Amino acid sequence: HAMFGVGLWYELRSDTCYVTRLVNNSPAERAGIQSGDEVVSLNGRQVTTMTTNAIRTMFNSINKDGLPIVIRHEDGRTASVTLKEGPIYPLFDQYGQVD
Repeated sequence: HAMFGVGLWYELRSDTCYVTRLVNNSPAERAGIQSGDEVVSLNGRQVTTMTTNAIRTMFNSINKDGLPIVIRHEDGRTASVTLKEGPIYPLFDQYGQVD
């Protein structure tokens, strides 16, 4: 059965946040987010000014209009996307249990 979500994992560091992996064909991957991307801002707020709890809350409570996010790819390019939850179909042999 499909799950509902954005299909990404992230790592909180001392003053920033990085995407660590994605579910294939997930809403996050379709939005252009890549593993290794740095999350620069969430909903117009710079990640460097947010607490870890505020960052977690943003990712865990995405409303129906989506979460505006700015990411910096490993090559330095930035991208602005609106991350929306949707159906994801994780493969057990690739990701194991994801819920």
